[in-house]
Amino acid sequence: MGYIKAEYGKNNIFELDVEIKDCNSIECLSFASGVAEEILNSIAKGKVKTFIGYKRALIGAIECAEFNNHE
Repeated sequence: MGYIKAEYGKNNIFELDVEIKDCNSIECLSFASGVAEEILNSIAKGKVKTFIGYKRALIGAIECAEFNNHE
C-alpha cells in the first residue's frame, strides 16, 4: 500500500511523509484516518476532551491548508 516516515527535523519539529501507491480513494482515506486517530490517541492519553480538542484543531488545519503538490 505505501509507507509512513516520521523524522525529527529541523527546529525540533517532527516531519511526516506519507506515500501511497496503487490504492483507491477509499483505501487512502481509511489509511489517513487511521494514522490521524492513532496520533490523536497518543497525544490525548485517554482524555476525551483533549482528543476532541486536538481533533478539531487537526480538522481546522486541513480545511485551511493549501495543497501545492499534486502529482
